[in-house]
Amino acid sequence: MADLPTNPADADELQFDQAEYTEGTEAAGPSCVACHQPIHHQYFQLNGAILCGHCREQIMAGLNSGSWFVRFLKASLFGFGAAIAGFAIYFGILKVTGYQIGLISILVGFLVGMAVRKGSENRGGALYQLTAVFFTYLAIAASYSALILPEAFQEMEAQQQAEAQAGPKAAAPVEVEKAAANPPEKVAEAPVSINAVNLIIGLVFLFGLALAIPVISGFSNPIGLLIVAFALWEAFKINRKTPLVITGPHLVGPGPNLAPAHV
Repeated sequence: MADLPTNPADADELQFDQAEYTEGTEAAGPSCVACHQPIHHQYFQLNGAILCGHCREQIMAGLNSGSWFVRFLKASLFGFGAAIAGFAIYFGILKVTGYQIGLISILVGFLVGMAVRKGSENRGGALYQLTAVFFTYLAIAASYSALILPEAFQEMEAQQQAEAQAGPKAAAPVEVEKAAANPPEKVAEAPVSINAVNLIIGLVFLFGLALAIPVISGFSNPIGLLIVAFALWEAFKINRKTPLVITGPHLVGPGPNLAPAHV
């Protein structure tokens, strides 16, 4: 007997469009799509696919086992790893070719969506959809920031250097007066805690700016914004929840059947 996976990820891999029959058993009845053994008396159906009683019990056990928190943590880790890989692909192509190819964002959405789906054991649902969208947008924002922020910092540094070169000549008399009024031994040093707070505020500002860059860039490049939206939709739809409906038991021959059981 073939091994039957015990989680819904494996259930998605079953063929739900048609019943399967093993060779030479057409007259005896249908066969289980999981273990491929002939069914002689009664069977169950999973989204229309025929299962034997043993395989149905194993699938039900897999659906009801495990911790949702562990699945969410694994989906987040997988999604974060895919986001890093997507950023590497985007930025690598930019460095090699010199071109910014926005369509790569769609590939990033697909990679992150599939990674979250894998980590969640194919559960799907709103929580995993939002997780996939977040990491997809994070990867895209990081890619945009890697292009725009360095140029902005270079311009700011050049401006500061220009001001520093012009400043001492104009402000020399003022600085002399300040130095006379405040000797070096009386100047208080800035508290370390204030510097740490300023650093945190600066990091938060940079993070917020990085997240806003794709939207800000969209005002001058609407097509790029549409591509980003499509990438987010790709990650979202991959993690839609697929309801599993198990019905049965059904008799191979004529007879009463029980009502379906929705999972």
